[in-house]
Amino acid sequence: MRKLMLTVALVVMVAGSAVAQTCTIRTNFGSPPDSGAIKVAIIQAIDGARTSLDVALHSFTDDQLGDTVARAARRGVSVRVILSAGQDTVLGGEYDKLVAANIEVVVVGAQVLFNHRFAVIDERIVITGSYDWSDYSNESRYDDVLFISCPAGSSTAQQFTAEFERLWQKLSAETGTIVTQPSLSSGVQSVVIHSVDPAGECIQLLDISSAPIDISGWRLSDLEGSYAFPPDTIINPEDPYEVCIDTYNPTRDPNGLYLNDDYDQVFLITPDGTIIDERVWGEPESVVIHSVDPAGECMQLLDVSSALLDISGWRLSDLEGSYTFPAETIISPDDPYEVCIDTYNPTHDPNGLYLNDDYDQVFLITPDGTIIDERVWGE
Repeated sequence: MRKLMLTVALVVMVAGSAVAQTCTIRTNFGSPPDSGAIKVAIIQAIDGARTSLDVALHSFTDDQLGDTVARAARRGVSVRVILSAGQDTVLGGEYDKLVAANIEVVVVGAQVLFNHRFAVIDERIVITGSYDWSDYSNESRYDDVLFISCPAGSSTAQQFTAEFERLWQKLSAETGTIVTQPSLSSGVQSVVIHSVDPAGECIQLLDISSAPIDISGWRLSDLEGSYAFPPDTIINPEDPYEVCIDTYNPTRDPNGLYLNDDYDQVFLITPDGTIIDERVWGEPESVVIHSVDPAGECMQLLDVSSALLDISGWRLSDLEGSYTFPAETIISPDDPYEVCIDTYNPTHDPNGLYLNDDYDQVFLITPDGTIIDERVWGE
């Protein structure tokens, strides 16, 4: 893949004024067979959102980007999304995931063509370009994305924010399809990971509903170790519930739940295995799960760096079974590395690593238990 990153200074003249604002533009270009670097850059930008995220898209079927937007909403960012007609029913779409995360969504009526592709973060960072937030953009398209970072109140961000607001009011009135935030009637919708302190090895949960929530049997997991909350564990609304290593890993078991300082993530999981929230921090490695073919039982990894990478001892896991890459497994930049069931589960053990067609997820994990990437699909 040919990638080019360019940083320039842009002087934007505020309309009707002699005042100038200086913006920084970062430009990413992607070429087949993969535009993974563009997606990684978008994820990193959204993970940095603090107050607001407005998204207007022609297509939204990329699971990782959907997870990132939902994660922003769960940590308290105000998120609004406008989608083109049919995105609420398209196979593999992110619509249901957004609604489940209490995100307000407008679906444009079928009588108009909605061809926007932009997002505004905190009213100061604009992401725009030809890149669709969809799986096929990563595999079969030449694309570009601009990341425009401006001072607060600059004309560029203000113009995109104003246009989104105009579209939001106009399209919601025309189509009547605003999906409002569902009521927080269950613990599944009402508990979030409030904060993580890797250095102090502590995690805080927060009940954002108006009633106490029983989280007995729920788990915190980093996919290497986990901690299950004991019976009668009740958390109260707006009162952060803290659990630290003396509780979740009192023996300091190296194979237990640990929070790595440099890069890690932790999941909050219900007794039935539903992942309610996750928190990611630090800088990931340069490998992504490039594609997953559940029907063909194959996965592809991609090295998005510029150097060879040794993934010996790394694992692929679906939380039921796993496969460990053998010694001297080397992947090359921009050359998809494929592994299929005849390798990761040659006996087709039903308790081993399997890719379910209807719904499943797979994780890429380093030898120290750090989750590098994940892919989710289905309902």
